[in-house]
Amino acid sequence: MTGILRSVGFKQGRWLDTVFMQRSLGTGNTTLPVGLKQSQSEKDVLALVFPGRSFW
Repeated sequence: MTGILRSVGFKQGRWLDTVFMQRSLGTGNTTLPVGLKQSQSEKDVLALVFPGRSFW
């Protein structure tokens, strides 16, 4: 569990908490995502993560 927000919802007469959980996908943060190289610029990375969008 990475975080908890207490009493942020109210349903059927009681307050509810929200829990944030985290799970690594594949090898997690030990390797770069497929298609990325260590030397790529931030602009190139954003273009790969959000295809079709322009940032600069």
